Amino acid sequence: MSKKNNYNFKKELKKDWYLLILIVVMFIVSIVVYSDLPDKMPVHRNLEGEVDNYTGRFWGAFMMPLINIGILLLMLLTPLIDPRKENYSKFGSSYRIIKSFLIIFFTFLHFIVLGYALGYNLDIGRIVVLIIALLFLVIGIHLPRICHNYFLVNTRPSIL
Repeated sequence: MSKKNNYNFKKELKKDWYLLILIVVMFIVSIVVYSDLPDKMPVHRNLEGEVDNYTGRFWGAFMMPLINIGILLLMLLTPLIDPRKENYSKFGSSYRIIKSFLIIFFTFLHFIVLGYALGYNLDIGRIVVLIIALLFLVIGIHLPRICHNYFLVNTRPSIL
């Protein structure tokens, strides 16, 4: 007999209060620095560290906070629509850590983009490599704990 799914969207949203605050801070910082940002903002670099993609001021300032809202909502709603929703209770803490770190990852990227656009001298290559390495480390540690579901996939059997 399958275990009943006790997932509650509102309860999970309350547990993620710190992520909501982080996203609000992203928006506030973007609003505060918006007038100081250039009309054309660099948002991507190639392997040589050269800027190879630009976007307008609005998207440069608000793209990452909007992506974070999307990630948070998607990861909060996924357990409601997943046919294997009962498995989320088996790996809830790992799911929360992956969700949190994805949002923290995009928050760091956001502040790096803003800092560079505002003229701060940042070693972006090193910073990005470090946070991507941390992202892979966190996902690598927690992915084996994920039970079968249709959205966050672990192809190996659960070991923990």
